[in-house]
Amino acid sequence: MTIFKCKACDYESLIDAYLSRNYSEGRTYCGRLNFTGTLLKSYNTPVAEIRNGYIVITDRKYSNTTSKQLRILRSSISDMIELPYSLHPEQSIYDKLADLFAKYKRARSRKPLLEIELRDLIDYTYKQIDVIIQADELEFTMEEEFRELIFNIRLNLVDT
Repeated sequence: MTIFKCKACDYESLIDAYLSRNYSEGRTYCGRLNFTGTLLKSYNTPVAEIRNGYIVITDRKYSNTTSKQLRILRSSISDMIELPYSLHPEQSIYDKLADLFAKYKRARSRKPLLEIELRDLIDYTYKQIDVIIQADELEFTMEEEFRELIFNIRLNLVDT
């Protein structure tokens, strides 16, 4: 495979090269957007990945530039299905739920707000699990682990 290099900060061309899978890596001239294999990065932060014919796009909010890049990516997808999912290796969904629940348990004045945030994250996680299971990306045992974790957190919310 070859390396794709843009002559300018041409996000459209780089994203087209990324989606074509004809290049092993590529980057814009300004270095704001790049890819290696199936992983697309904005400012060296993973924002999308191609997995088994699906494109997984981060669900996090970013700067105006990264948001623009993601809009271009979404508009360029034609033969892939987009799966919303967290691509942040620094924090898995398990860690996110555990951290938020720990904050909830310690909280006093912010407890009602954190409970809403925690319930929203739980609901969102359920939706993600269902989408991923439908795409055959998640083994049954892992699905059960997620559901058990969420169930335990919900039980603890009721108990506190």
